[in-house]
Amino acid sequence: MDNLKYLEHVVELGKVQAATTPEEMSGAFDAFNGFLGLYYDLAKMELQKAGIDTPPIRNFAIDKALERIDARLDCADFTIPALIRMLREHRGTRLNEEQAQKIEQSLIHFKYWLDEPGDVHACFFTENHQILYHSAEYLVGQMYPDVVFPNNGMTGAEHHAHATAFLRRWLNWRERFGFSEWLTQGYYMDDMLGLVNLMIYADEADIRTRCRMLIDMLVFDLAVNHFEGHLPTTHGRVYTRFIIEPDYEDCSAVMALLFDKGYAGTMSNCAVMLAANGYVCPKAILAAAAAPTGIQTNRERMSIDVADAKYYGVDPADFDNIMFFWGQQTYSDRLTIENSLKVFPTWNWMTNRVRAYYERYKLHDEAGAPCVDAPDFTAMTQVDIYTRRTPDYILSCAQDFRKGRMGYQQHPWTASLGGKAVIFTTNPASTEYSNRPNCWAGNLTLPRAVQHENVLLCLYRVEPDFVDYLYSPGMRWTRWWRRRAGSLAAKAMGMRRCIRCCPATGKRRIPPCSKSCTPKAGRRNMTVPTIMSTSRRVTQTCGSLKWAPRLKTAALRRSWTALPGKRCAATRTT
Repeated sequence: MDNLKYLEHVVELGKVQAATTPEEMSGAFDAFNGFLGLYYDLAKMELQKAGIDTPPIRNFAIDKALERIDARLDCADFTIPALIRMLREHRGTRLNEEQAQKIEQSLIHFKYWLDEPGDVHACFFTENHQILYHSAEYLVGQMYPDVVFPNNGMTGAEHHAHATAFLRRWLNWRERFGFSEWLTQGYYMDDMLGLVNLMIYADEADIRTRCRMLIDMLVFDLAVNHFEGHLPTTHGRVYTRFIIEPDYEDCSAVMALLFDKGYAGTMSNCAVMLAANGYVCPKAILAAAAAPTGIQTNRERMSIDVADAKYYGVDPADFDNIMFFWGQQTYSDRLTIENSLKVFPTWNWMTNRVRAYYERYKLHDEAGAPCVDAPDFTAMTQVDIYTRRTPDYILSCAQDFRKGRMGYQQHPWTASLGGKAVIFTTNPASTEYSNRPNCWAGNLTLPRAVQHENVLLCLYRVEPDFVDYLYSPGMRWTRWWRRRAGSLAAKAMGMRRCIRCCPATGKRRIPPCSKSCTPKAGRRNMTVPTIMSTSRRVTQTCGSLKWAPRLKTAALRRSWTALPGKRCAATRTT
């Protein structure tokens, strides 16, 4: 899609969806009516610059973003790329001087990094936030080199130099190790959001080039891993809304812009910024994004394990490297814990969490008792990704990723036939939509999942005491798991679950589904992946799961035949 055409599309959507009064605005993540609604007004400014009429600019939407910046709330950094673009391209024309001065004051008084004074209620340390803060400090410092920033007394030039060191380090890590938040439907877009202004405005040519190259790399990842304009793959971090409604993935609008695929029914901040800055997708990447005519296999390795970090020259004992490990959320590892505590020398919302791990190690060491090193459940260490894409389906797996360990937002595997026809498994800690991990997003315990070609095997080891400790009563959970697990994904495909369980207690097996299932219309001659998933309550139950639609060809029936339940030994996965 042409950049201007996309911006026109966004403005047309906004005529129906966007708030028209300040009272209608909220502080939520709403594309048009929350604190990110200023991207809608940026789209209007860009069209007006091109001589295209639009509805008037909503200054109250800009004010909503400034309120979040002034309060130093979480995700305030998401709004700064749009504000920088407005100041540089539209001041004195589409952006009136009064509004421009308000933006200036908010940016000059902002806290740009952890080493600055002042309380903050925001996350700085995840991979995407790091680049957003570094790029903001770099560009704002570059714009106002002689101005003293009141929060820490540094000049703009000093802020620029401070950010340059962090920025170059972050770029080095991403170029060498990829992204710990691998194949995320949202955070890849936030990474690009932090990079796109640098690609245009950075005063150092090498930084402009490297940022452009990194954007191309992220776009290439979308190109080779998407299926019909969605990203139904394994993910380092995932959110419920993207699983339930794939059309509303943040990356879908970007793919609609760049590849003419995906769904553009809502606004994407990243897509607006890419279009505003005139990003053009390379022809080679466009070719890779085309629908496959045969079988495509994509293998990737992202991130590294903390134990291997010294081998790669990223010493966990060197404080200059600590944000790499915080970016992959391994702040509780034994090798990083000392430096982790230096990140927050005074009380912060993360301090108690990190200190709890420190005290645990200390107590075990003093008692001479062994203590297994335990990176935090949010950890996104080395991951080996295997993705198979065909004209009929996509199957993707994080091979044996942290098997048996506690998880959070990691999404180990996905199969998709397109749109909402998505299959996956989870080990929820809650059935509530907003909790994490829940039925749709994340895993309380990460499974052993492996894939070869069109076959994927997934094994869960779930201990009753472990589940009870985290949120869910054991008996209630057992009933929910046996009766409901997997059914939501099956219903999304228009299929019903076919499962047999074999409790070790000798109770009667749950019979398989007796009702016929119908495949998606128009896909009767497709090839399909073979998926087997087992869930195990230690010493209690085990089961096998396959998806069994009624298919007309004998080959497909053989591929999708339900597996009989078999008694399994309750061995532990280490």
